[in-house]
Amino acid sequence: MIQQLHVDVLEEILSKLHVKDLLRFKSVSKKWNSIISTQYFINLHLKKSISSASRHLILVRDDIKVELTWPEEAIIYFLGISSDGIICHIINYNARTTICMLNPATRVSKTVNVNNKINNIISWFGRESSDDDVYKVVLGVMAHEHQLAFDFYEHGTLFNGIVHWLVTRADTVMDLDHTSSSVMFTYNLGRKCVGEIIPTPVNPQKRGIIGVIDGCMSVVCEDCSREIYEVWVMKEYGIKESWTKLMNIPEPP
Repeated sequence: MIQQLHVDVLEEILSKLHVKDLLRFKSVSKKWNSIISTQYFINLHLKKSISSASRHLILVRDDIKVELTWPEEAIIYFLGISSDGIICHIINYNARTTICMLNPATRVSKTVNVNNKINNIISWFGRESSDDDVYKVVLGVMAHEHQLAFDFYEHGTLFNGIVHWLVTRADTVMDLDHTSSSVMFTYNLGRKCVGEIIPTPVNPQKRGIIGVIDGCMSVVCEDCSREIYEVWVMKEYGIKESWTKLMNIPEPP
């Protein structure tokens, strides 16, 4: 019991430290290395990091350098970043696709080979929840025999187990009267089905980015004519009339 208590206390202390410190402390002893390497501790550290007041800090520069070697002919696509900082890329080379996941903090990478070459038009990468140890990759693949009804221009955002993309109907891209709006295209991770929900406040001529603010779906769109960014939140999910403007943010000088 006393030994287990010591482990619990040690886990609690270590879970509050930075990843760089944890990497060094793995060399202290086999016991410390074993504790830090468990999936339980990794999830515990992630939850502590997310709940920390410093989680809003933006990393603009670091001395971490990670080299991944690929042939010069390879075409590399950025797929996304998970909630715990794992970076995912797709590498197309020699009629094959490789999905590469990289942890820039630990410099550990893993690859998954796909037999066919993938030219994706929409994507999402991440974990469905912080308690889920499985990373998921969602790819919308171009089918040349069909004409798409939407124009996609961003990576997906996860909300309540559903991945959302802000899209523009192909027949409204040239809407000069500004009467149409972009919509959200969705993919339900649990049911594995696609769908479309209500229009957003974003006009097809405006570039928008979706996200989550205070538990509500949100969209930030640029209004070039007024040189501002509009921030909207959907107070009730799926209800068009619940879109509420939260604020206007002036463009930086």
